[in-house]
Amino acid sequence: MGTVILLSSFLCVFLVLGLIRIIYKLWWIPTRIQKFMASQGIKGPCYRLIHGNTQEISSMHKETRSRSLGLSHDILSYVQPHVHSWTNIYGKTYLQWHGTRAQLVIQEPELCKEILNNKDRAYPKRESQDFVKKLLGDGLVTIIEHEKWAKLRRIATHAFHGESLKTMIPDMIASAETMLERWKLHEGKEIEVYEEFRLFTSEVIAKTAFGSSYVEGELIFQTLMKLAFLLFKNALTVKVPGISKISKGSDELEAERLEKSIHDSITDIVKKREKKAMCNEEHSYGSDFLGLLLKAHHDANMSHRISVDDLVGDCKTFYFAGQETTNTLLSWTVLLLALHTDWQEEARKEVLQLFGKQNPNPDGISKLKTMNMIINETLRLYPPVVALVRKAEREVTLGKVIVPADLELVVSILSLHREPQFWGPDAHLFKPERFSEGVAKATNNNTGAFLPFGFGPRTCVGLNFATTEAKIALSMILQRYSFTLSPGYVHSPFQFITVRPQHGVQAIEYNSCSSDLQDPSQILYGGLRDASETQGTTESLLTDSSMETNGISKTPTRKNYLQWLGPRAQLVIREPELCRQILNNKDGAYQKIPPENFVKKLLGYGLVTIAEGQKWSNLRKISNHAFHGESLKTMIPDIIACAEIMLKRWESHEGKEIDVVEEFRLFTSEVISRTAFGSSYLEGTHIFEMLKKLALILFRNSLQIKVPGVSKLFKTNDEIESEKLEKGIHDSIIELVKKREHKATSGEQDNFGSDFLGLLLKAHHNANLNQRISVDDIVDDCKTFYLAGQDTTSTLLTWTVFLLALNTDWQEEARKEVLQLFGKQNPNPDDISKLKTMSMILNESLRLYPPALAIPRITGREVRLGKLIVPADVELLVSVLALHHEPQFWGPDVHLFKPERFSEGVAKATNNNIGTFMPFGLGSRTCVGLNFATTEAKIALSMILQRYSFTLSPAYIHSPSVIFKIFHKIWWTPIRVQKLMASQGIRGPPYRLLAGNAKEISNMGKDVMSRSLDLSHNILPVVLPHVHAWTKIYGKNYLQWHGTLPQLVVTEVELCKEIFTNKDGIYLKPKFRPYAKKIFGNGLPALEGEKWVKSRKLANHAFHGESLKNMIPDMIASAETMLDRWKGHEEGKEMEVYEEFRLFTSEVISRTAFGSSYAEGKNIFDMLMKLSLLFKNDFKLKFISKLFKTNDDIESEKLEKGIRDSIMGIVKKREEKAMSEEQKSFGSDFLGLLLKAHHDSNDIHWISVDDLVDECKSFYFVGQETSNTFLSWTVFLLALHTDWQEEARKEVLQLFGKQTPNPDGLAKLKTMSMIFNESLRLYSPAVTVTRRVEKDVRLGNLIVPANTELIIPYLALHHEAESWGQDVQHFKPERFSEGVAKATNNNIATFLSFGMGPRVCVGLNFATIEAKIALSMILQRYSFTLSPAYVHSPFRSMTLRPQHGVQVMLYSLNCED
Repeated sequence: MGTVILLSSFLCVFLVLGLIRIIYKLWWIPTRIQKFMASQGIKGPCYRLIHGNTQEISSMHKETRSRSLGLSHDILSYVQPHVHSWTNIYGKTYLQWHGTRAQLVIQEPELCKEILNNKDRAYPKRESQDFVKKLLGDGLVTIIEHEKWAKLRRIATHAFHGESLKTMIPDMIASAETMLERWKLHEGKEIEVYEEFRLFTSEVIAKTAFGSSYVEGELIFQTLMKLAFLLFKNALTVKVPGISKISKGSDELEAERLEKSIHDSITDIVKKREKKAMCNEEHSYGSDFLGLLLKAHHDANMSHRISVDDLVGDCKTFYFAGQETTNTLLSWTVLLLALHTDWQEEARKEVLQLFGKQNPNPDGISKLKTMNMIINETLRLYPPVVALVRKAEREVTLGKVIVPADLELVVSILSLHREPQFWGPDAHLFKPERFSEGVAKATNNNTGAFLPFGFGPRTCVGLNFATTEAKIALSMILQRYSFTLSPGYVHSPFQFITVRPQHGVQAIEYNSCSSDLQDPSQILYGGLRDASETQGTTESLLTDSSMETNGISKTPTRKNYLQWLGPRAQLVIREPELCRQILNNKDGAYQKIPPENFVKKLLGYGLVTIAEGQKWSNLRKISNHAFHGESLKTMIPDIIACAEIMLKRWESHEGKEIDVVEEFRLFTSEVISRTAFGSSYLEGTHIFEMLKKLALILFRNSLQIKVPGVSKLFKTNDEIESEKLEKGIHDSIIELVKKREHKATSGEQDNFGSDFLGLLLKAHHNANLNQRISVDDIVDDCKTFYLAGQDTTSTLLTWTVFLLALNTDWQEEARKEVLQLFGKQNPNPDDISKLKTMSMILNESLRLYPPALAIPRITGREVRLGKLIVPADVELLVSVLALHHEPQFWGPDVHLFKPERFSEGVAKATNNNIGTFMPFGLGSRTCVGLNFATTEAKIALSMILQRYSFTLSPAYIHSPSVIFKIFHKIWWTPIRVQKLMASQGIRGPPYRLLAGNAKEISNMGKDVMSRSLDLSHNILPVVLPHVHAWTKIYGKNYLQWHGTLPQLVVTEVELCKEIFTNKDGIYLKPKFRPYAKKIFGNGLPALEGEKWVKSRKLANHAFHGESLKNMIPDMIASAETMLDRWKGHEEGKEMEVYEEFRLFTSEVISRTAFGSSYAEGKNIFDMLMKLSLLFKNDFKLKFISKLFKTNDDIESEKLEKGIRDSIMGIVKKREEKAMSEEQKSFGSDFLGLLLKAHHDSNDIHWISVDDLVDECKSFYFVGQETSNTFLSWTVFLLALHTDWQEEARKEVLQLFGKQTPNPDGLAKLKTMSMIFNESLRLYSPAVTVTRRVEKDVRLGNLIVPANTELIIPYLALHHEAESWGQDVQHFKPERFSEGVAKATNNNIATFLSFGMGPRVCVGLNFATIEAKIALSMILQRYSFTLSPAYVHSPFRSMTLRPQHGVQVMLYSLNCED
């Protein structure tokens, strides 16, 4: 009893002490430090328990990343928003917290110098933790111990200074020449220089420091980059002490794996060098950095010796820092020179003056004064490292502040480099001249203000190395090229380990020898081709006879091009002068398009839709009177009253999220109701609702083609609904009209009123018949203004608030102007016109997000438009959105929000090219409500800004309204992608609106299927007729369209190889389309990343090695079952082997993978087969599927559910057996392994029920289908080529006699392997494979835009005469007699029957062994020839199937034979 009490007491004391220690660390120490620092005037954000300020810092970073920066060098608030914010609040020196670690942020140069000089060693480096230690080890950058640091510093100083540095220059030049050789292919095109400089700097550090190459060290660079990403990802994660020892996160486990991989790779390089030295291949370890490290490691003097870990740590440091620092320096320098071409020209002059066209030399490099100034200014604006961290070793006095021991000191370099006190008011501008007299003069002898490579004894040892490397690269670039910034560049610097350009740096390079540099936008997008070069179909007499002779392309690769909406020709115009000519319409040649169908029901024949003439003039005069001048002034009180109602609602939302779209809809509805119709939103609410429904129906049917006359015979649901809505709107407006008329006639008011409705009624009752308008005219114009008067201003306000929420600096500018003009009073008419800043903001909002995306017109007769002759009745689409986003007119920052471009008005902003800015149209038909809408918007915004500031909600998803999205998806993106690819020489069939090339591909398929095919193996024109046709027209690589999805078809072998063998994970599996998804779910064929690795391991275990050997008896038993059926077959009669092999392969996969039988899984196989037959219909528009389901959709859902239920039945049966101890475990087959994983208690290995079902579906289908088609085509070929059938039989009998096949013999079937390979070449089960890219990637010399699919047609590669010879279409197994490598001339990417690279088919060995067993046992018993009834018709379903099966004549081999 006493012992129990003693133990309990001890446990209580232990827990109390532990609790005290936790409180001491988490609360007492932070509170004490915070109070102590506050007593000295050092303040900062409050310490938060456990996390410190990391969550606040993280939130600030996320907020800034959601905003666009614009092309500004004022990046402190973007890269380090917390430093920017807290400096403004707490001063230049303040206290912040990383978890429980106190950090004193220092921004005073003298204090920074004191810390970094560290004369009395009071400010050592902070001990590296977690991921930093794994990334850099105990290398020169991280080491704390002074003696050890001094030792390593001496080695590095020897390696990277003086004469050693000079000897490196030839290697740097050679690396630059390699890079520039690649650039020759990009002249006049966009180039990603950040990626180019990554390769260049990697090559330089590999050659100069390690005597190797980038290729040899590629794995090290890539692994270091992955580790650096984990460091970045976890930079603000606070670790609870001791937790990592108990449980490690996935990032920690991954980091340990990467660290080991790097260590092993470096050790290999070290051993290689040591071996060379020992074998006297080299006289010593070498004089490069690695050699010096090895000398030190083997030094007999212990005081000079370094350990293996020191050696590896320093190698890691220089592999990473030696590449990363110079890469970012070069990238930012090129960005700045691309922006500031005057300085680029100055640098070029200096380079040519010193070196001419010769390579740089050491003497000349040291004289590059201008380049030195440019590099220093780049390092000032974009320093590689944003902060340096030290810690107080003991309590010290820093300036006037007493700093407690163990406090971390953060020297903010980025902040120091932008301090106006030292750099002047132009600190944020690129001005290299500030360094013209050196750094001391530039900083006013305040050298602590400029610290790009640190300061004091620990100044970066690679400073001279990095700047010399940068000078050489820049000099050699400037000798050959000039460059400008690409319009595609997005400015987004972010703090990784260094300050990196998040989206890279894209520049457009021009050969500097060229006599005239082209316009960058033309170079990027490609020039205009002659009409004779334009590819297209001959479907239209209009295009062939008229438009092409004028140079109008049918493919959207030019500013003007022709498209079709059904039989209606539409000429899309994007040239400002032509747009002006159309909209000014001086000779009345360009008319409004008469409203049809739903447009007519929505707007009738109102002001917007009717053609010019007396009626239009009458209605325009009324509208002008109603919405301009004095009339507009009288509306202001009503607009203010409506805004006050809205803002009253907002009072309950302060500090909360509010949906301004809905708020502005209510506000603008109320305004138009009051000002134009003298009513209220409440009275007109049903009109607004019905108009909204009608607008939705119009959108839904905007791309539907109507067959004339059909609507009179048969009406769709939408047509019936729209007629009902049209009548409802008409009746509601008539009711309002009668109400107003009654008031006027009953004397309730003197007249009809002076608002818009009143003016319409006056015109209706006018005695002058020329000026009178009908009741229908009144209704139609009311409809027009109810809709347009609400919708236009609502969208304008919404986008403006969105932009101001993102760009709070402009929000603040607008607020200042409002308060200066109105104070807290309501807006007044005189001062509304003085809102200059707000006008700039509204114009920029209208430029980026115009209310109307395009303005349609139609030619009334044949006209000359610019240099074009346009036939009568051609529709003209003036693309407003494209004009507003054209870099040629708006500059490379076209996609950025920059209201200042309108500071001197629209004319100046457009360089007097007003055809580039037309948010409200142009010419005589400019929107009559322009002034009304902008006045309304100015009032609403002014009153909001007086009362509220606002930021964007974290829940906001940027998705411009459905119209914007649809327009962007179905028109803008395809044009942009087509242009980009055309500029790189990649052409293809023209994109067709919505359908892409799906219809053409389908028609080609139907055409070939309608024709009979001879017994030829030249099946590419039959199976993939579009690939066969288009590769002949457009080349080996071409662009096609699956709906709106671009597909780059790749048949160039090297590019295919690059796609399959890529290790960076940039070429992803495609997202399965609906029916394919129902077959495979999220099984192995669909997975990516960690989930794929997990599933792949399970499948590898199940279908390789010993597991595979164990399956052979089941395969033999299944073959015997099949052959037993064949015994009853009458001699010399026809047999359908495709069906036989379907049963056989179904039985095999059922037995081997699922421990069942074909009979038990028959239902699953049948349903999967039915689902696969729906695959051919797997093309539809997503939004259509949401509206209604086809019979196929309903059937596929039913089949999917049936398959799932059947698989779950098999799963439960196996689980019950295991639970009831009928078997000891879940089993060792594939299903058993899946069940083990499903029941695994370790989350890392666990898989869900859905994962289990999807994997079963995948293997049920693929495991049967692939082997079935493979066997069928092989038997077909052997039935045709009986000589090879005989050769195969001899081999089988020689190895097995009449015995069943055995594992050893199967491995020796050489002839059969040759036959199989040739069968797979001619009739590969999969005819294409697809990958996709989620971001822009470089493939060979091509830039492939994000969201493009890459189609690799195996069949085309397998039938390519260039690779396989002129006998490519013949069955010649002997070509594989010396193996696949020899057959392909070591170009294995020409033979991809089961894929290639890490995702090669996991069932490859399973399928070939299964086929060998089946074929061996058949050949032992039968000979066969092709049936006369056989019809050769290979067709593509999920695999390459024989459409009508494979019929053979079967002959038994008797013993007497």
